[in-house]
Amino acid sequence: LEEIRLDPLVLGWSAVIAVLTTLIVGLVPAVRMAQVNLQGALRSASSRGDRHGRLRDGLVIMEVAASLVMLVGAGLLARSFQQLSRVDYGFEPRGLLTVSISLPQSRYPEAPAQYAFVERLQERLGSIPGALGATGTSEPPAYDHGMTMSFAIEGKTSPNPSGRFDPVETHMVMPRYFSTLGVPLMRGRVFDERDRAGAPPVVIVNQALARKLWGAEDPIGSRIAFRAPPEGEWLEVVGVVGDARMEGSATAPAPMLYHPWLQKTWGWLNWQTAIIRLPPDADMSTAMAAARTVIAELDPELAIDRLATAEELYRDGQARRRLAAVLLAGFAAAALALGIIGLYGVMSTAVAERQQEIGVRMALGAGRSTVLGMVLSQAARMIAAGVAVGLVVAAGSTKVLSALLYETSPLDPVTFVSVALMLSVAGLGAALIPARKATAIDPMTAIRE
Repeated sequence: LEEIRLDPLVLGWSAVIAVLTTLIVGLVPAVRMAQVNLQGALRSASSRGDRHGRLRDGLVIMEVAASLVMLVGAGLLARSFQQLSRVDYGFEPRGLLTVSISLPQSRYPEAPAQYAFVERLQERLGSIPGALGATGTSEPPAYDHGMTMSFAIEGKTSPNPSGRFDPVETHMVMPRYFSTLGVPLMRGRVFDERDRAGAPPVVIVNQALARKLWGAEDPIGSRIAFRAPPEGEWLEVVGVVGDARMEGSATAPAPMLYHPWLQKTWGWLNWQTAIIRLPPDADMSTAMAAARTVIAELDPELAIDRLATAEELYRDGQARRRLAAVLLAGFAAAALALGIIGLYGVMSTAVAERQQEIGVRMALGAGRSTVLGMVLSQAARMIAAGVAVGLVVAAGSTKVLSALLYETSPLDPVTFVSVALMLSVAGLGAALIPARKATAIDPMTAIRE
């Protein structure tokens, strides 16, 4: 979320709902108390106490179960983020600064004018202080939607009636693109200064596309066409590069086709993202200011669509997962606190109600360890019931998180076991305080009372 506003309407309705909820919660027991029959209440005091005790225990069990469900969800998302932090991007995103622009058709109507501007831009950006190199592409890292192209392959039959193979991600890139990003060359060559308008058209494929369409064959030397001759022209495959996660951290490398930006034949493709390679410890704010200055000097009227580091782009792509994790973690913390407080309250009440019984037991020889175990066993039964219910509910509900998880099963046993153990320890810790108070009861005082 780029911005969070405190909407007065939302705040007003929240306040109204909070007040109404408080009134309703207080009104129900007040009405019931007004209708109590005193004689009947005295006769049923014992049975009502049992009912109230079971109700309290049931509420604590529900709180423990809710805590476990929330904690399991937060734990699964945390495990997913841990897996994402180990992702191999196929290149090094640290130290990359991206500058996205669109060239207005009114001032850059033809391809030659566009070519001239982006080449000057690459040269100037590559000369800013600390820059190790600069390049450009039609699709920035971590893009959420990209350009796809279908094409025919010379000598290969497509299963589609059109004779063309299914569309694949197509990136229009500048020279030094692969070396600047750090995408490895597997076979053949990369684009260089000779791959421009008027030169023989060429393309590069990644390993995923080579495996998909050429299998065990070497694609180097093959020819493809976006439009078959005579309307179009054949483009030669001159290289195979490694797979890179260009669409986002959690998206597997897709089959990808690369074509020189300086050989594009589409006038409508007037956008580009310049990419500057800087040292990992470089001051990005200084580099951003230098990039703004360069663009202002080349064209004072040209707007910058976006200026960000590659790491920021990938992080923004995880915003949905991060928001879900933060919300679930907050709900889980609240549910855990309520569960522990509820368990503490129930056990404190139980110790107070059983004070005479505990005093008699101790007077008859029950040791402090016996009393401690008696109270903790009552708490352990409620915790075990809550954990059991929570595990069943969590197992059935965590599937809704599948779309937000990366290489993490919704039924991840490590998360389920860890949360169950953590919740059990926390619950027993909360019950330990009233249990210790029970061991401090004076038997003679309890008997006299």
